[in-house]
Amino acid sequence: MGDEPRRWRMHAGKVERPIEGRPFLNFGDPRTVRFNGREPVPVEVAEDPEGTYWGWIRKEAGRADCDGEPILIQPHFGMFSMQFHCGAEKEQEWGRGEIVRLSVREVTD
Repeated sequence: MGDEPRRWRMHAGKVERPIEGRPFLNFGDPRTVRFNGREPVPVEVAEDPEGTYWGWIRKEAGRADCDGEPILIQPHFGMFSMQFHCGAEKEQEWGRGEIVRLSVREVTD
């Protein structure tokens, strides 16, 4: 990882009653957000060691690094980790991907 945090543009659904000030759920493309019953809002997701969201960057077969955009983004580590059969830490230990802390902000441009 370089000096600059990794950043990704994607969409998310904004919730009416945010979980502890975390107003976004259902990250991905606009179609995915709509499928989950929310109107898509453009967001910037950034790698941030103090971030209030957790995500997963899958390691592609045959690659030494984890690259691509985060998936399975959740506002609580417990909600995030339960998406993995043996837990996110084990998946990372086995070299299947990387757990990333994330911050999210709505973008207007």
